[in-house]
Amino acid sequence: MSTKIIDYAAVKEVENSPEKNTFLIDVRDTEEFQAGHIPTALNIPLKEFRETMLLSNDEWISVYGKEKPLLNDRMVIYCRSGRRSNLASLEAIELHYSWVENYAGSWIEYSSFLAAA
Repeated sequence: MSTKIIDYAAVKEVENSPEKNTFLIDVRDTEEFQAGHIPTALNIPLKEFRETMLLSNDEWISVYGKEKPLLNDRMVIYCRSGRRSNLASLEAIELHYSWVENYAGSWIEYSSFLAAA
């Protein structure tokens, strides 16, 4: 199974989505996330991704304040430039998540639209 690549317009839709089964996940390090990120994104650094995705729902709620993604929930993953998000996307698929998308433009592209505004 391969990861679907999505663009800026699709990420904007996800960012503004009220759907509780849609998760926007930033896999950059915490310091990078704190310096700027897409609103509504959860920060799960790549080095912690597998362990975090294996948490129980109760543990997930205690950390993130919302339900853990179900295996068929939409998961959009991004990083700074697309490399780490690709690795995390493959990891999610390996963990049997079925609706995984990679925002390959990642933070570099997203932040360029912020600068242009």
